[in-house]
Amino acid sequence: MLIKTLILLLLTISISLAVDSPNGSYSTVTTIGESDVRSLVIKRGEKIIFRAESGYGGFDDKQWSPDSKYLAVVDHGIKTMMILDVYHIEGDKVTKVDLPDYRLNILGRHKLIEGGRYWFDKALKWKTPSKLYFKSTGSLKDGASNPKDEPDNWYSFDVELSLRDSRARLSSVSTRK
Repeated sequence: MLIKTLILLLLTISISLAVDSPNGSYSTVTTIGESDVRSLVIKRGEKIIFRAESGYGGFDDKQWSPDSKYLAVVDHGIKTMMILDVYHIEGDKVTKVDLPDYRLNILGRHKLIEGGRYWFDKALKWKTPSKLYFKSTGSLKDGASNPKDEPDNWYSFDVELSLRDSRARLSSVSTRK
């Protein structure tokens, strides 16, 4: 019984899913460690060149740009948020890209400067090596956690970012139909 418990514990601690870059130079691995800390590891061959940690839900989506220069990741660090991070990879150097405040752009259309606690970025898709599209959904103010319960309190937008080196600019924000 003790051996089965130890095997189960080891499997829980080191669950990993690898995602290779399109050019095959890099891979990402996500693991679940002690205290349910999730880690995102970027490797070049067998060498670890970057590690980021997350809490509650870990890294829900990982999408490499077609040229393998960028890795877009949805970090589900807490229960009520799934937030986009983008990393620029060049050789063994990994830099987190400064993203424009697209959520403030969305909230401003509703005459708000702060939104509710629910915020979900998802459906990542690279249209070109430097253009990233995704859907951003969230609550305008704190309230029901299900959009169907209070549909007027929720936004849903398509967002496009243009990336260049370690910078990004907002290309478009449009209402989802």
